[in-house]
Amino acid sequence: MKKKKNNLNEAPEEVEEEEEAAAIQFSLPAQAAEKDLRTVAVFGEINEEKCADITSGIYYLWQNAPELYTEEELLEYEELEQPERDIRMIVSTYGGEILEMFGIIDMMHMSKTDGIDIETIGLGKVMSAGVAILAAGTVGKRKVTRNCRLMLHQASAGTMGSVHSMENELEEVKILQGMYVRCVAENSNLSVKKIKKLFKSNANHYISAEQAVEYGIADEIV
Repeated sequence: MKKKKNNLNEAPEEVEEEEEAAAIQFSLPAQAAEKDLRTVAVFGEINEEKCADITSGIYYLWQNAPELYTEEELLEYEELEQPERDIRMIVSTYGGEILEMFGIIDMMHMSKTDGIDIETIGLGKVMSAGVAILAAGTVGKRKVTRNCRLMLHQASAGTMGSVHSMENELEEVKILQGMYVRCVAENSNLSVKKIKKLFKSNANHYISAEQAVEYGIADEIV
């Protein structure tokens, strides 16, 4: 990155402010740069780069959420309305890396415990890791569009090397599989036993928008 030269007509403070703003823009998804659009898009493969983009966006919107007015202020000034604090996440993905998925869900959880609701909206395709992210939104604010298709399946991995190393990797995959199943179960009406049964009956278990609401993965169809 080239160092910016000071313009003789530009105050040093202005240069610093511009550089700080540029740094924020670099680390955030384009949607988060808009002050009034508290939306983060979860599109495409969930990988390390996408995880960094999404979690930085959630963190920025969480830390910069507007303060709520007190009851006294609302009574004194009738024109006041409580500001929008929710973070909206639009999810449309075939899935991706499971650890990156957990990174996103953990950031969602931290913001929710600080009083920020996460509205999730499933659009088009919500599969694999995307299902867990959708379900991790705030209960009552998880939505799917009427033509959205969801899919649950078992964790998968490929490995090479000695028998011992492959056995070690297989054990790790089983651990991650268990974490994924528990995550979905904790945020839906599906039990761990039910999810495991679905996995045994189908390699890929596809779910309609109506079933997503029935399973408690989403709360309503929009």
